[in-house]
Amino acid sequence: MGTTLAGVSGIVGKMEYVASLRDAQSGGYLHWGLSRAYGEQAAQEALAQVHRQLFFKILRTPLRVLCDDVVLSSQAAQMTAEEYLKKVQSQMPRLLPQDMNNGSARHFNSVLHALSLLLSNPAANLQAATRQV
Repeated sequence: MGTTLAGVSGIVGKMEYVASLRDAQSGGYLHWGLSRAYGEQAAQEALAQVHRQLFFKILRTPLRVLCDDVVLSSQAAQMTAEEYLKKVQSQMPRLLPQDMNNGSARHFNSVLHALSLLLSNPAANLQAATRQV
């Protein structure tokens, strides 16, 4: 799993990748190599844990850092940052781990929405931010 995730750029990119492994119907994860090497139950537990960790990391990361992260992830996907973020947002509710502990879907959606606004017009947002300082 570490090798697989190491090849994915950025926190948001890693989250998108792990979410893409979830089956929409069952909510379980599908990763043939991990299941074959460690067994189905261990693979499910490991992927659920990584998914939760990435979810909380996104919630705790400053928006400025996440903006840079989305740009990095979008470049790896050969898309604009706006296109990439729309693609990520289209994967909701798979992006949300089944066990969010004290995390909130609303908080997560707010972070993605704020990123969308910041990335839609970075020059205007930078000017507005500097005027407020």
